[in-house]
Amino acid sequence: MEEYSSAKEDRIICPECNANIKPLKFCTQCGISMTETEKVTNKSISEKLSEKRDQSSSSPMEDETIKSIKSSGEGLMKGLGGLMNKSKKRDKTMNPGYLVCDSCEGYYQLAKDEKPEDFTDECECGGRYKHQMKL
Repeated sequence: MEEYSSAKEDRIICPECNANIKPLKFCTQCGISMTETEKVTNKSISEKLSEKRDQSSSSPMEDETIKSIKSSGEGLMKGLGGLMNKSKKRDKTMNPGYLVCDSCEGYYQLAKDEKPEDFTDECECGGRYKHQMKL
């Protein structure tokens, strides 16, 4: 035979739906968690993030590594900048080449500000011009 308790079981009120329920981990009426949890706010998230940042920035070895990487990157960028400047200077002083006819072998030397695309491909003799850097 089963024994029934005559005393009323402990009950709690759900803060969400006000249901009178048994003390469980969740409300059997609305389903919310009945365990006490910390309310998450923007302020609490910001505080935890700043604590993490403070802990992670305390490593002197990591700071030196980051500084080393930054200085290497800056040196690399300066080097690339110098290389680009040199290539621009060469472009200005470089001979842009010649348009040479494949039939009569006549040619036209391009000026520094001219490109092969500025001209038609057909020579006066009916041949086709080809761009060459040297004759």
